[in-house]
Amino acid sequence: MQKGNAVELLWKDSDGQYTSGEHGYLGKYKVFTIFYNSTRSKSDTENEWRIGCSLPGIKRELGCAKTMEEAKRFCQKVLNQWTENAGLISPHPNVSKTE
Repeated sequence: MQKGNAVELLWKDSDGQYTSGEHGYLGKYKVFTIFYNSTRSKSDTENEWRIGCSLPGIKRELGCAKTMEEAKRFCQKVLNQWTENAGLISPHPNVSKTE
């Protein structure tokens, strides 16, 4: 779960009947959803995957990505920034919170 100074997401396939995508979990909590963007036009090759988020203080719709891997990297960046802003992880690994 925690790798170095970052928290890693656990990705699981979506269990929806009519959707394809994956959910990102922080422990037992689903905090990100990546799903196929069926509303895009056929000529739009940049916005194939939509990104949703349920972290407090972050907007629900985070936009779109060209690939699933690009979307996962974006979600990881959002999570890293969120945990740092929430005071859950120090931005500097050798500095304790009491210093």
